[in-house]
Amino acid sequence: KSVKIELSGFVSNDTDYDTLKNLSLSATASMAHFRLVLGDGDKVEGKFHVSSLTNEGNDKQGVTFSCSLDSTGAVTVGAVS
Repeated sequence: KSVKIELSGFVSNDTDYDTLKNLSLSATASMAHFRLVLGDGDKVEGKFHVSSLTNEGNDKQGVTFSCSLDSTGAVTVGAVS
């Protein structure tokens, strides 16, 4: 079973945003291990491909973005420990 997660966020440095950007632009559909904490306190963990990335705006403090992540295998869901 695959999972698609759509999210928005803020990164306070260019390095983190550049990592997402490079994953989204990769011609080989690069995957990365993500550990996400959801609004309800649960975590989702697994390998995902960044299928879309939108830069919503930059300022001196960082970058606001939205993106879609598609799982590429088993995903674990559970409480944050």
